[in-house]
Amino acid sequence: MARVEHIQDAKNLDGLICLWDSDVDFIDQAQAFVAKALKQLQEAAEMQFMPSLTWITRGAVGTGLESTDQALKLGAAPLWGLMRTTRSEHPELKLRLIDVGEELGADTEASLACALALTQEPECVVSPKNVLVPRMQRVGHTPEDSSKQLLRTDGAVLITGGLGDIGARVARWLARDHSIRDLVLSSRKGMETPGAENLVLELTKMGVKTTVVAGDIADAESVRKIMALFGGKRPLRGVIHAAGVSDSGVLSAMTPERFATTLLPKVHGAWLLHQATRDLDLDMFMMFSSISGVMGMAGLANYAAANTFLDALAHLRRAQHMPASSVAYGTWAGDGMASRLSSTTLSHLAHFGLDPLAPEEGLQSLQDTVNKGRALTVAAALDLKRLRDYYEQQGGVPALLRLLLPETGHSSQVPQAPRVVDMRGVLGDARPGQNKDMMLDMVREVVAKTLGFARSCDVDIDVPLKNIGIDSLTAVQMRNSLAAWTGLTLSVNIAFMYPNLRALAQFLRSQMQDADASSSAMSTCSDTTATSMSETVDLDMEAMEKGCLDSSFTFDNVTRHAGVLDSCPKSVFLTGATGFVGAFVLGDLLRRGVETHCLVRAGSVDTARQRVVGTLQGYGLWEPGFAPLVQPVVGDMSQRLFGLSEESFDKLADQVDAICHSGALVDWMRPLKEYVGPNIVSAHEVLRLASRGRAKSVHLVSTISTLPLHLGLGLHEGEQEYGYGTSKFVAERLVAAARWRGAGATVYRLPYVTASTTSGQFRLDRGDFLHNLIAGSLELGAFPSLEASLSAVLPVDYLSRTIVDVMTRNADRRGRDYDFLNAGAPSCNDFFKLVNAASGGERALLAFGAWKRRALDHAARFPRGRLARIAAVFDMYNDDTAAGMFKGLGVGKHVLGGSEFPAPPMDEQFAATYVKCIGMRL
Repeated sequence: MARVEHIQDAKNLDGLICLWDSDVDFIDQAQAFVAKALKQLQEAAEMQFMPSLTWITRGAVGTGLESTDQALKLGAAPLWGLMRTTRSEHPELKLRLIDVGEELGADTEASLACALALTQEPECVVSPKNVLVPRMQRVGHTPEDSSKQLLRTDGAVLITGGLGDIGARVARWLARDHSIRDLVLSSRKGMETPGAENLVLELTKMGVKTTVVAGDIADAESVRKIMALFGGKRPLRGVIHAAGVSDSGVLSAMTPERFATTLLPKVHGAWLLHQATRDLDLDMFMMFSSISGVMGMAGLANYAAANTFLDALAHLRRAQHMPASSVAYGTWAGDGMASRLSSTTLSHLAHFGLDPLAPEEGLQSLQDTVNKGRALTVAAALDLKRLRDYYEQQGGVPALLRLLLPETGHSSQVPQAPRVVDMRGVLGDARPGQNKDMMLDMVREVVAKTLGFARSCDVDIDVPLKNIGIDSLTAVQMRNSLAAWTGLTLSVNIAFMYPNLRALAQFLRSQMQDADASSSAMSTCSDTTATSMSETVDLDMEAMEKGCLDSSFTFDNVTRHAGVLDSCPKSVFLTGATGFVGAFVLGDLLRRGVETHCLVRAGSVDTARQRVVGTLQGYGLWEPGFAPLVQPVVGDMSQRLFGLSEESFDKLADQVDAICHSGALVDWMRPLKEYVGPNIVSAHEVLRLASRGRAKSVHLVSTISTLPLHLGLGLHEGEQEYGYGTSKFVAERLVAAARWRGAGATVYRLPYVTASTTSGQFRLDRGDFLHNLIAGSLELGAFPSLEASLSAVLPVDYLSRTIVDVMTRNADRRGRDYDFLNAGAPSCNDFFKLVNAASGGERALLAFGAWKRRALDHAARFPRGRLARIAAVFDMYNDDTAAGMFKGLGVGKHVLGGSEFPAPPMDEQFAATYVKCIGMRL
C-alpha cells in the first residue's frame, strides 16, 4: 500500500523536502497515490511564494546499474514524469528529484547529503557509494548481424493496442521482416475497431495466424483470458505493449480522473503483463514509452507520468534477468495519437525541435534497442539546433541535455532571450516615450513565437489573447518566456488576465518599474498614448513599505454616500477564501445569503471555483445552495489591481458593498521581503478598490503579532515574528491613513487560532502551532506541563462569525481596531487534561524539560511528524520560560471575547469534537 508523508521543513535545504514512498505491488493504490501528488504540485504551483521543493523517492527508478540486489519500488515511478512536466511548466518552483535506496546506511546518508548540495542538478539517484545524474547522449547506429534473430519464430507475439496505427505497423513489420507467423492483437473493441478486418485480411495473406482479442489490458481478468491462449503448443515469445490513451493538458487542468484514463492502459496494463509473463521464456518484452516522460514536456503531465513507469519497469525486469526494453518515442508520422493533437500543440512540438518520426525509423529503433539489450532508449526526430534555441529562450540548456547539446562556441542564429538586467537596461536607456513600444514589441514577439506565427506583426495587439490562439498550454509557455525576459514572478494565468497585448505589456512595464528602484526615472517619462491600463498611478514601493498610502486614494465615494456603510452589504469582496480563517468567513457570509466575490489564484474561473468549493468541502462548510452566491475572481492579491485589467478592477469596485481582506502570507519563519507582496501590496490594493466605485466598508484581518509594535516594544530581525508582524503592522498603518481620508475601515487583530468548536476542523495543510503541539503530544504519549493561560487562543468559527457579524449586522461597531481575549479560557494544563480524557486518558503530563527531551527525540526519529514541524519553536524554551509560548500581550481599547461577543467555552465537548476530528484525519 502506498504511504505518503507530508512536506516538512528542512534545515539543510533552502526549501521543502517531500518524501514519497510506496510498495512495488501498488496496483490497487496507484491512482490514489498519484492523485495526492497531483494535488500537492497544483497547490505548490498556485502559491505566490514557494521555496524550492525537493521530492525524495525510494527505489522508484532504475539507475542503469542493473543487478539482482536492486530493490526497485515502482509505485513512485510515475511521480518522476509528473514532476518533470511540472518543472517544465513551472520553472519558478525549482523542483528537484532525488531517489534513494530502500535502506539508508551511513554511506547512503553521506551520498544523500552530497545530493542535496548539488543545487544545479534537478535530478539524481543516490546509491551507497555514488550520486548518479541523468544525461542524454546520441547512440550511433551500427549494422546488425543479418543472422541474428530478433526473436524465435516458433511461437506467438502479443501486441497490445495491436489494432491502432502503431500496433498495426508493428504487426506488419514482424510478419514482413522477422518471419513471425502467429500474432495476437489485443484491443478494447476487438474486431469492432475500424480497419480491423482489413488488417487481419492483410496479415492472413502474408501467412500469419492472427488472433484478435477484445478486452481491457488494465483488467486482470482480461489479461488472464489473453494468457490462456498460450501454452506448450503455442509458446509466447514476445510481448509488445503499445496500448495507450492520451488525455493531455497542463498541470492546472489535470484531475485524478484524467490521470486514471492515461495510467490504466499504460501502467496497470504493463504491470499485469509483467506479472503474467515473469516465469515465461520470452525473447522480447518491449514497451512503447514516450519522450514526454524523459524530458517532461509541458502539457503532458499524465502521459509523462504513465510512461516513466514503463521506463522504470524495464530497469526492474533487466535487474531480475528478464528481457525488457522501453523505447521513449517522439511523435510518429501517420494516423496515431499525434495526428489528433491540436494545432497549437503541434506548433509547440515544432518549436521544441521535435519533428514527426518516420515509421521505418521508429521500427528500426525498436529493433536496435531490443538487440542491444538496452533498458531505455529515446527514439525521436529531434532538430538539435531548434531544441537548443528553445531552451536558450527558456533560460538555458538543462543538465539532462548537456552531452547532447554541448557548447558550440558560436551563437545561435536565433537570438537568446535577454537577461533581466539587459531588458531593464534597454528600457532604461530608451528615449522618453519609447519604452512602452519596446515592451509591447517584446511581448508581441514572445506571443508570435509561442503560437508559431512567421512574423510578430501578424499578432493582433488589440484583441483578447484567446481569440488569437492562446490555450492553456501556450499560456504556460508564454508566461515562462515572459518571466525569462523580465525576471518577474508571473501568475500562470497571465495570458488571460488582460484584455489584450497592450494591457499586458503595460502591466509588465509597471511591474518592472516597481521591482527595480533604479528604474524609477522611467515612471516619470511622458507618454500620452492611450492604453487599456491606467498609467497615472504606479506603486511606490519604498513609500508603501513605510505605511504611506497612494495620494490619489480620496474615498470621496464614502463621503458622498456615508449612509450606505450602515446597511448590511449584499455583495462582499473576499481575499483568502481558500485559507483557514478565510474559508470560515466565506462560509458564514454564504449562510447569510451574501454574494461573495472570492479572489483566487488559478488558471481559469472554473479552476478558481473548484478551489473555493474544495476548500469549503474540506472543512465541512459547503452546502449546495451556496453555488449561486460564489463569484470567483481570478487574480493575484500581491499585484497592482490584483493583476486585473483596469476595466475589470473598476467593474468589481462597482459590484461590492464591502471588502473583507483575510488573505495573507502567514508564516513566522520568512524574511520581511517575502511578505511585502501578499501582506502590504495586497492591503494597499484593497484600499484602492475601496476608493473606487460605490461606497464600501473595509474589514482587515490582522494579527496579534502587531501588538509589540503598537505597544512601542518593537520587533527585531532575529525574532521569529519580525517579517510577518512588521508586514501586518504596515498594512494597519495603510488602513489608518485611509481612515484619515474618510474610509470606513475595521481591523481585527486575531489571536492564536484553534480548531472549530462546532466541528473540530483545524487548518488542513500544516496546522497551527497549538494544533501541532496537541496532535504531536497525542502521538508522543505525553503532554508538557505549561502553567499558561489560553486567553490568547480562540476557535476559528467564533472568530469568523464575529467578523461577519460586525460586517453585516453591527454597523455601530465598525470603524474600530479590535483585539481579542478569551475571558473564559482554561489553562494549558487544564485543556491538555480535557484532550487527554477525550482521547482515552493514557498520556502523562510531564515537566516541560522532560517532555521537551522526549519530544525532540521523537522529532528526530519522525522528521515528517507534527512535533518536528514546531521543534524549532519549543526548543528555545526551558522549564522557567515555557509558559511564554502562549503569553498574552496588552490589548487596546476595543476587545472582543468577553462581555462583547463572548467566546464559546473550550470545554469537554469541544475537546471531544476536536480529538474526534484529529482521529479522522490521521
